[in-house]
Amino acid sequence: MSQRPCVNVRIERMAVSIITMLMVSMLMAVPSLADGKGTHHGHDPEKKLEQLTKRLGLSPEQQSKVKTILQEKHQKIEELHKQIQEVRKQARSQIEAQLTPEQAEKFKKRQGKGGHGKKKGKGRHGKNHKNKHQQQNGEQDDED
Repeated sequence: MSQRPCVNVRIERMAVSIITMLMVSMLMAVPSLADGKGTHHGHDPEKKLEQLTKRLGLSPEQQSKVKTILQEKHQKIEELHKQIQEVRKQARSQIEAQLTPEQAEKFKKRQGKGGHGKKKGKGRHGKNHKNKHQQQNGEQDDED
């Protein structure tokens, strides 16, 4: 019976090690959050330019032209994201106007949980996509 506590201690140590490795790997997987630049949606023009330069061997002249193109793309995508936020906000208001007070309460609770029963911040755009929108706009987001 004296071996059982040793086995439990080993399992606990292994679990702590695994959790630590997972946390470190998660931090390494999201470097744009750690650098404080606030770039998101996977549209960082600087990072993309760096990748293309390495992959394709872009000349300085090509880099300059491609950088302009990527920055314009980034700006347009950010504008689209803001428009999507506004459309969602309007849709939520219109839906709430059609609900009874009890239904509206359930609807608001559902919105607070991330919508569609998904865990907050996870969906087709990656695990931090929704959280970043909410921080940026100070509002709840859904996937409608």
